Amino acid sequence: MEIDPSLGEAHASLGWALTHYNYDFAAAEREYERSIELNPRYATAHQWFGLLLAPLGRFDESFTEFKRAIPLDPLSTIIHAEFGWTYYCAHLYDEAVEQAKRTLDLDSNFPPAWYVLGSASILMRRIEPGITAFENSVRLSGGASAYLAGLGWAFARAGRKNEAQAILDQLLRKLAEQKYVMATHIAIIYAELQQLEETIRWIERAYQERSPWMVYLNTDPRYDGLRSDPRFCDLLQRMNFPSNIAITGVAS
Repeated sequence: MEIDPSLGEAHASLGWALTHYNYDFAAAEREYERSIELNPRYATAHQWFGLLLAPLGRFDESFTEFKRAIPLDPLSTIIHAEFGWTYYCAHLYDEAVEQAKRTLDLDSNFPPAWYVLGSASILMRRIEPGITAFENSVRLSGGASAYLAGLGWAFARAGRKNEAQAILDQLLRKLAEQKYVMATHIAIIYAELQQLEETIRWIERAYQERSPWMVYLNTDPRYDGLRSDPRFCDLLQRMNFPSNIAITGVAS
């Protein structure tokens, strides 16, 4: 930006950092708006702006940004998949499933689309299709920790606690020895296993580590059971989230 302050892409990248590392959502919004003003055809700016608006509870605005991004880059699987993710965060699971399927029509081997499909399906009580979707995401990603964690959460949600615990152990003992595993990936499994103290501990650790997935803490349905816990509420406040947001969908 010092070299060229009129470069929309640079403003968008700054917006991403302000969102996911600084939790300065107001400043990030200004950067995305400036990016779009400078380069309204930059699809990624609309995509990332949509990802910011959803955790703030501004779902209609989020959907609008994705609907602007897709015509600008109609073959982008990540834009399509993340549009599905925003539906999921809004507790609009039918829409999330349909958007995930549209993404898979573009690329049936795209792990994030299977992740969204699995997440929404599980919360619609479509357990076996949801688990299959997560298994596909693990296989296609080569066993990446985010997808393993999703599968572990699905197993826990399905009451298959031994399998969930096995994945949790793998993340804690094996993957952690090889590469960094985000604390949020551990937390979602503990949350579904109803181990409250471990969940809070790992979420706090994720906050200290600035895990990018923390941005979705405010609206991710997997944390709905924690929303009355004072420690969880305090963390949301420290992250500068607005209070008492309205969820447009209906949680399962």
